[in-house]
Amino acid sequence: CSTPQEILAVFSSSGAARGTAGNGAFNSINFSTCLHRVAKTAAQASTRQRMAEPRGKGRWPSARKAAALVASDARFGVLLAATGEALAEDVRGKSAYGSRELSNIAWAMAKLGVCLGKDRYEIYAKNPIKGVEQNIDGVEEELTTTEAAAKRLLASAMAVRKEIVAVGMAKRERGPDADNQGEEVRNTVLPYQTILASQILDMIGVLVAKKIHVFNAQELANLLWAFATANRSDPELFQIIASKLVQVASQGIQMAKPQEMSNSVWAFATSGARGEGHLELLRYAAKTMRGDTPVSASFVQSFKPQELSNTAWGAATLLSRRETPASPDDPEETAVAEILRSVGRAVVNRADAFKPQEIANSAWAFATVLFGAEEAGSSPADAALRREVLEATARTATPRLNRFSPQELNNLSWAYARLDHRGETATRLFDGVSVEMGRRLNRFAPQDVSTVLWSFATVGYHDEEVFRRSIHRVTRDAQRFKPQELSNTVWALATAGILPDPANFGDLSWFDPRRPLRPDVDVVDSCFAAVADEAMRRPHEFKGQELKDVLWSFSKGGVRHPDLFKAVAGHLAGRSDGAGRGFHDFSTQGIGNTAWAYAKQAQLVDAGSKSTGRLATYESSWVDIGGDLITRLFQKLGDDSIDRGLSSFKPQDLSNTCWAMATLGVVHRRFFALVGEEVAGRLDRDVGGAGKSPTRRSAMDEFGGQEVANILWSFATLNFSSDRLVGAIEPYVLMKCMGPSLQADDRRIAMEFNRQELANLVWSFSVLEHYPEELIKVLWRGLIGKEGMGPEAQRQLMDDEGLRRESVMSILQFQLAADIEVPHLGIKLPPGFPVGWGIEGDDYLSSMGRINISALQRSVSRAFARVGYDHAEEYIIGDSGGDVRDTPYLKYISIDLANEEEKVGVEVDGPAHFINVIDGDGDRAVPAADGPDSRIFDWKGGRQTNGPTALKHRLLTHLGWRVAHVPFWEWGELGNDTQKMDEYCLNLIEEL
Repeated sequence: CSTPQEILAVFSSSGAARGTAGNGAFNSINFSTCLHRVAKTAAQASTRQRMAEPRGKGRWPSARKAAALVASDARFGVLLAATGEALAEDVRGKSAYGSRELSNIAWAMAKLGVCLGKDRYEIYAKNPIKGVEQNIDGVEEELTTTEAAAKRLLASAMAVRKEIVAVGMAKRERGPDADNQGEEVRNTVLPYQTILASQILDMIGVLVAKKIHVFNAQELANLLWAFATANRSDPELFQIIASKLVQVASQGIQMAKPQEMSNSVWAFATSGARGEGHLELLRYAAKTMRGDTPVSASFVQSFKPQELSNTAWGAATLLSRRETPASPDDPEETAVAEILRSVGRAVVNRADAFKPQEIANSAWAFATVLFGAEEAGSSPADAALRREVLEATARTATPRLNRFSPQELNNLSWAYARLDHRGETATRLFDGVSVEMGRRLNRFAPQDVSTVLWSFATVGYHDEEVFRRSIHRVTRDAQRFKPQELSNTVWALATAGILPDPANFGDLSWFDPRRPLRPDVDVVDSCFAAVADEAMRRPHEFKGQELKDVLWSFSKGGVRHPDLFKAVAGHLAGRSDGAGRGFHDFSTQGIGNTAWAYAKQAQLVDAGSKSTGRLATYESSWVDIGGDLITRLFQKLGDDSIDRGLSSFKPQDLSNTCWAMATLGVVHRRFFALVGEEVAGRLDRDVGGAGKSPTRRSAMDEFGGQEVANILWSFATLNFSSDRLVGAIEPYVLMKCMGPSLQADDRRIAMEFNRQELANLVWSFSVLEHYPEELIKVLWRGLIGKEGMGPEAQRQLMDDEGLRRESVMSILQFQLAADIEVPHLGIKLPPGFPVGWGIEGDDYLSSMGRINISALQRSVSRAFARVGYDHAEEYIIGDSGGDVRDTPYLKYISIDLANEEEKVGVEVDGPAHFINVIDGDGDRAVPAADGPDSRIFDWKGGRQTNGPTALKHRLLTHLGWRVAHVPFWEWGELGNDTQKMDEYCLNLIEEL
């Protein structure tokens, strides 16, 4: 018999279909053989028909369709019913199924795909089919006792028989011309039949547990494969089977064959079952595949490529699904690494023998566990093997990429990106994937498109034509894309620098997801708009990582989208009651990048804004998102970060989060207090471990120059002091910048810091009124160079184009502070600075002298004039010539309203002079409806003077000035009442 139909005809003609349990005509071996051959011939029939057709011509039934044809045959239903009845008799001791028969039946059930997975089984349990309610009480309950399971099996078998008889009678009534019996079987019998098949597989599980001692390695491996394939695995049963399999093989009773080992590891990975049994199995596989003995080496050579790739895939999948992170000494980690070493050596030696799926799966396995990756702490030997594997893989895959399926191309690309493998062979591989993607784009699923683009962007393969052609799928079918596919796509575009036109996002009336793409709109613009629309429409479907990537992509690309950022903020922070999703499902990187994205978005000031600098950023955030919402968003972000524990945050995560809060002018005091302690502790540990080997030092303790500078800048900007942090930074930065002779090393300074970071550090120290002499001189050396070095020499040393405008201002402010507060340090800028030190073409000198007087300041000035206070506006200290201090930089400090004769000044402090304390009670700023510069700022937290304002006040005090301050909200509360304004000014003068 070569077809399922011929085998079923033999079953019917044998008389086994006429009574229950085979009617005495079939025994356990007959049932087992019959079902096994039905499943096998169904698969073979599909293969033969597929091979008979020319490639790309015609359509043939898949294995699943071939199995469905079998399932719709009424004779197959009777065969299942008889098998179930016979199994029930085994439970009652009336017949005996041997290990081979049970294994073969389980294999057949899984191969034919006639069982319900546990998830679908539960759906039937909640919506029982009339007549078989007793059969669908759920997997756990039905296995309570073997007798109860046997009764349910018999009842389900009877239900199947009744339905088949009913279909036959209906056909007889319609006459001999009726030819749709198969369709009726599918519609009426199949629901009962699938429940019966599932119960048969479950009953086999019960019998296997009772008879485990009689099974050999092949039968045990087949059982694991069958239960996993049918999605009806039981973790406890899997542990029993695996332990027995390892016992049989380890004792030399019967060594497991490659296919048995491969199938077993694959089954555990597919089912998700974990426990002592799976660990025993991995250890056994690692031991036998090590290749360090003649027997072991011969055993590995006997593996077929498919068996090697399945073993690697299974081992990597198991390790990736563990709940706790693996450690280098962990037994599972050790076993998986040994398995991958064996597979890796085989790939290098036999790469051309691997088929596309085997190549892709093997590469995926290596990438999933970061085998040989430096970031995973791999040994040099593993790193070298990883490179050999990927080079060999690229060489063998590239010429035959036309035979790879889209998913295989997706997996292959992802593996190279995840392991950051680059070079000529990798580039040729990506060239080939690019060609195949362009040729077969319509066959690429959304996941394939987004993952390939993500991979291209990650390794720096930026073929803009491929990106543009591929994202048409996103703009056309965004509603069908999963959140990860959408977020990966815009992340890839932003990373590759393929960006939309920001001008088109001021008015999105051109975008309508319900209409076809307009030909006059750039596809990149449409893609970003479509992804934003989906994120706003269904944010609850997006994981934290995915929301973060979408927000990051817009901010990274310089694209303002207030509606998107406001919608996501509302989703995360909730309504005014504070209820919201929060950040508990965000990674620490996700928290840091989300905070960064909101701050960066606020810096993308609307072209129509008249404000500049810090005020423009504040206004942008408060107008676009809303003051109350942005406050609650960062309050929740800070609270959730504290709940998680800052010890889990990487240096960059802490740096990004602190920088974002400082940029937006919000301070979560508990968060910053804990950051100060956390960072100081890590810096101290790293300084203490400086003599240890790199492998013994923790990456969590190693802060780069940008991270140190950003964190200290954030503390200074927010006027938040942490003595321990400041004290820990000094020895840490010195350690990074000193050479072997413990002297400042110019090359090391340039490697650790750029000049913007150095400028931020010295400025921050001045704000925090802390001047560590040795460190300041090292930082100054990186900014200005050794004595006698000019600006061009310093440009070459620091590998930059010159000092940015922000750096120049920070340096000048520090120099002024140092001259006034610590002149004994002898810190001096070169003559003529900053002329010649800036970036060529940057007109920073004219902008530094430009003063914009706000409407608020003019209003205050008029009031003081009315009450007789003689003053000058924007009075520059250095212009008077009256100060005898030895500093030429007083021209860079001014007072809003100054009486030079009495040395009395008034500073009019708008919103840019303050920060908002968001995690505690404090004074609340309530603006009047018409108050200048105050309409959008309704600060519900406490107010606190920021670092730049505090530094300026301190320096003016040192210079002998008495300075009063007019906060914007106090002036706003006066409205337009001139009498109140005048009284306010008189009271202030009296206080001075």
